[in-house]
Amino acid sequence: MFGKVVVYDLPSENMVMFKENLEAQRKIKNMRIRCIRLLHSLGVQCTESVILVSPERYDMVDSVVNNVISVYESSGFQLPRPLIRVIDLHGFQLDAFRELAIRNIVRRLDYTIELVSDIITRLEELIREGRAGRVTTNLRRLKREWMTIRELAESLGITLPRDYSYLIELIDEALEELRRGQA
Repeated sequence: MFGKVVVYDLPSENMVMFKENLEAQRKIKNMRIRCIRLLHSLGVQCTESVILVSPERYDMVDSVVNNVISVYESSGFQLPRPLIRVIDLHGFQLDAFRELAIRNIVRRLDYTIELVSDIITRLEELIREGRAGRVTTNLRRLKREWMTIRELAESLGITLPRDYSYLIELIDEALEELRRGQA
């Protein structure tokens, strides 16, 4: 059994040279987040900066890595080049990274369930404050993100816990309440 991981370290907005330049910090942070999302499109996160690549996306790896490097090179800032390595895995290595990915998914799932539960308890307040549209957009994005995580995880032989279905139900419940509250 073979697999791949992408290990990365992206320059961030926290560099000393940008300490006093809040505009540069904001732009670099947005760029870094966009690049992290690109890298996460390859598979599921194992640790903070390691992505277990889905077999269906092996052919995308070089393109995504080159895209991330290009984003940094064309940023207009004097930033170090992103450090990105693609590592082939064999046998037990793949199993170890799969185990890390499962732990990370479960941790993120628990956090997201708490987040959505909190939104549900605050729905009336959010609607009253006129934030329903923004919350609706964020919940839809969150649902798409988790559907993608599920698809990528399954392609890696990872079965998500039953809490995944519960999360999707919570998101749908919140979206329905928001829809009714805006009507």
